[in-house]
Amino acid sequence: MDFKHEIIQFNDDIPIKLYNGKNLLDDKGSKHINMISKHWHSSIEIFYVFTGRVNLWVNSQKYELCNDNLLVININEIHSSKNLENGNGVLLQIPYEFVKIYHPNIDSISFICNSNLEANNSEKYFKLKKMLKDIDNIYNEGKDGYVLKSYSLLFDILFELVTNFSRSKPDKESIKSKKNLNRLTEIIEYIKENKKADLSLDMVAKKVNLTPQYLSKYFQKYMGISYIKYLNSLRFESAYKELVNTDLSITHIAIENGFPDAKAFNKIFKKIYDVNPREYRKNLKTKKLKNTSF
Repeated sequence: MDFKHEIIQFNDDIPIKLYNGKNLLDDKGSKHINMISKHWHSSIEIFYVFTGRVNLWVNSQKYELCNDNLLVININEIHSSKNLENGNGVLLQIPYEFVKIYHPNIDSISFICNSNLEANNSEKYFKLKKMLKDIDNIYNEGKDGYVLKSYSLLFDILFELVTNFSRSKPDKESIKSKKNLNRLTEIIEYIKENKKADLSLDMVAKKVNLTPQYLSKYFQKYMGISYIKYLNSLRFESAYKELVNTDLSITHIAIENGFPDAKAFNKIFKKIYDVNPREYRKNLKTKKLKNTSF
């Protein structure tokens, strides 16, 4: 998933997106993706980890979720995630438009909900966790009447969030946040469209009518990452998908995804996975053969 304003395609029967099980961080069905780079969307996102370990970055703040931890990501908060140890749980996305209908002042509140930071207040999170497990089970079983029960649980979840986890948001904070997101959207969309080219900071700055110095500081402040690291993360993510889903050569993958050569791609890859791309691909194929053998 690119670092961008994400447009989520919600389910037809009920307006939510629900991911569950060990594929918690899968990206559009790819069974090897365990990193989702920085992005934002106009949805409430609830991350509940049953077992394993997942790292989340929300507005540049890092959180580690493990057994029975839950965290809510607010609408338009910039976030990313990395599956560290077979993260297993539920990820529920609820669209802004749906919430706005039934809770019109959603723009003036935000949710403070992170069980990892309130270890001594587990009772506060008990109902919410149970409802998330229930909606996961009911929706995925798909039995007669599942849509009715799913809607009922969805409203219960929203009521619990508004009643026990919301805080008022100053008007100035909302306005400033909207202005920043509009500017970020313009910057990110341009970089996303040109990530495979030789794209310098000066070129991006010129496109969005900012000085390179200002853009560099602005990017670091609001994204929590430097421009070059962000650009490399975009290139790396698309290169990774080709590595695990095609038989293209490492050099071809590197160059086609904006890296100057295979050496540059190898360096970043090894820093993340402790092996080079060739070894990683070989290990995946070996594991796949073992899993399909009788």
